[in-house]
Amino acid sequence: MTDDLNKWKREHSANIEQELGTDEGLHKYIATTLNNFIHRYIKTDYTPEVELQIPQNGFFLAEGEERDMLKVALTENQNILKAISQNDISAIRYILMVSVAEFNGKAGKINLVAVAHWGAPDFLPQSPKQDIKKLLYTFNDVMDFRNNFAKYIEEVCEVF
Repeated sequence: MTDDLNKWKREHSANIEQELGTDEGLHKYIATTLNNFIHRYIKTDYTPEVELQIPQNGFFLAEGEERDMLKVALTENQNILKAISQNDISAIRYILMVSVAEFNGKAGKINLVAVAHWGAPDFLPQSPKQDIKKLLYTFNDVMDFRNNFAKYIEEVCEVF
């Protein structure tokens, strides 16, 4: 029984390495994983139709907006809560970006960025009314990537 289990584990790992060992496979996995986070963090009643945008190969983007301050107030982000208490917020934009910086079929580097921006109505990029969390995730093999990618997305999403 143990030999069968070990054989299955080796075959399973080999299949995953084969699937994720290409740009296409890696990008598909990133998109699938991000779609789960979009549903959880980016889609709102105000922007229920948010979909993952892939404007170029290896770059992924999702943006949503919330105008219900009772829902925004559920955050743990102290800067957002302070803006609410000072009546300095009418809407918040949530942005999640992921880009593949390097990938050689086995190891790679992925940039993750999450932005909570409450500078409505213009949402200017240089506005001080935003919190940005950035992370560079470096992985040595695709199994590490598969097992840990969601954890790193979750970490940047703490800004929401």
